[in-house]
Amino acid sequence: MLREIRLKNFRNYKDFAVDFGPGLNLVTGRNGAGKTNLLEAVFLLVEGRSIKGADLKEMVKNGTPEGWVEGRMGGEVEERVVTILRREGEAEKSVFKGMGAVAFVPEDIFIVKGNPEWRRKYLDEVIKDVKPAYGEIIKEYRRILKQRNEALRMTRREINRVKEVQSWDLLLVRYGMDVVRERGAAVRLLSDMLKEEMWEWGMGEVEVKYYSNLSPEDEEYNLEKVRKMREAETRRGMTLVGPHRDEIVFYLGGRNIRREGSQGEQKMLCLACRLVQARIKEEYTSRRTLLLFDDCFSELDARNREKLAGNIRSRAQALVTSADGVQEAAAGRTIDLDSIKHGALHG
Repeated sequence: MLREIRLKNFRNYKDFAVDFGPGLNLVTGRNGAGKTNLLEAVFLLVEGRSIKGADLKEMVKNGTPEGWVEGRMGGEVEERVVTILRREGEAEKSVFKGMGAVAFVPEDIFIVKGNPEWRRKYLDEVIKDVKPAYGEIIKEYRRILKQRNEALRMTRREINRVKEVQSWDLLLVRYGMDVVRERGAAVRLLSDMLKEEMWEWGMGEVEVKYYSNLSPEDEEYNLEKVRKMREAETRRGMTLVGPHRDEIVFYLGGRNIRREGSQGEQKMLCLACRLVQARIKEEYTSRRTLLLFDDCFSELDARNREKLAGNIRSRAQALVTSADGVQEAAAGRTIDLDSIKHGALHG
């Protein structure tokens, strides 16, 4: 369990420390008080990266050359870690070994209602949580895709570049098949767990379907498909076959929730996706997983807030932010950033 965190020149924090308790920790404060930044600092210590996808140097407080984040994790053996951030030069990262974290941010609504890239990114994150080597597979696939696309664009101007495109076909298919197999297995697991989660909430039956234009097993079939698309690809200057064009569709009660779901249904499903991600991470890595949920109660009615809060309270530890106190949260620990001396924030 995360016991304490200290921040020095991190985002809008000048010098700040706070301790956490088990169960639900509710972080409150006005807009701009630093609620999301506090979650980002925790995520950095646990996962070694930004909750927002930012470069580490971007987290250093404006006007200062260096900042740091220190955390203390309690348990059978107490562990302290420090991450040092520098505006110039390399950061020094250190993460907790026995803990993981899953974060929800308001932009996650696009996992359901956004374009397919959001869903592919989410699914890849779920896989990387339990199979870190998958990160290298997807990275290599993207490199191959980039090189092949560049060759296709050159072929539109120089006909003698066709062989260069062809030289990437087999690699594209083989790495693409690896990605499709991993995604297919992840979708089956995700669908089963989401079905359980949403059924317990009385939200109806959930089904997740995965659509790919590559076969996960038949290499020759895939190569032939690539060959048949060569002319169209050359005209458009882009690769039209592969997992970069995959789609994942969420159905709730038989409805495509992206097209037919209400805002509340879409948000509840997004929250369920992150809760299920945490379950998968714990079950497959044996690492205690901390929930970091930013502004998760807004836009939900009282009934759904209570459902969500009950689920979060059942977890070993969670940090949840809210601009106002949420009655349904019934937090074990409330951290009111507005009550902290102004000198700790903004400098």
